[in-house]
Amino acid sequence: MLGSEVGSVLEQAAASIMGRLFLGMDGGGSNARARLADDAGRRLGEGRGGPANVGNDPEGALAALEVATTTALAAAGLSGSDRAEIVAVIGAAGAADPRVAARLAGAPFGFHRLRVVTDAEIALEGAFAGADGGILIIGTGSQAYGRLGDRRIRFGGWGAAVSDGGSG
Repeated sequence: MLGSEVGSVLEQAAASIMGRLFLGMDGGGSNARARLADDAGRRLGEGRGGPANVGNDPEGALAALEVATTTALAAAGLSGSDRAEIVAVIGAAGAADPRVAARLAGAPFGFHRLRVVTDAEIALEGAFAGADGGILIIGTGSQAYGRLGDRRIRFGGWGAAVSDGGSG
């Protein structure tokens, strides 16, 4: 009897996890970061990888995002087989180019769902939680990015060859 009760509890726990794990990834010119959370917003695990500018080095960025993801899952006590239960968002430097974003979205990460946006978009969302506002990114790259209603306003962020006077 105890064995079936334990089995039932484990099944309920597994059902509560399914589709309720969220992975946010930031792929920038300096490094990749990943944070895994549950549907209550509790941090379950974090990971880091190397440089992840998908526009400059797509293969290197994919490898860095993979390392960050694997590390975050391991920190949460999860494995690769749990990826199918994860809804993920990648905010990546270089993802403003639709072809680059599509390539990243098609990578074999194995997530239940994956959305790819720019690193500026996740920074704006993190700062203003959907409200109007503006941010400055000054790091390996630089740009200003803002939201006013349905409008997005961008200055810079096109890479060192075009507009990135602040880049190192």
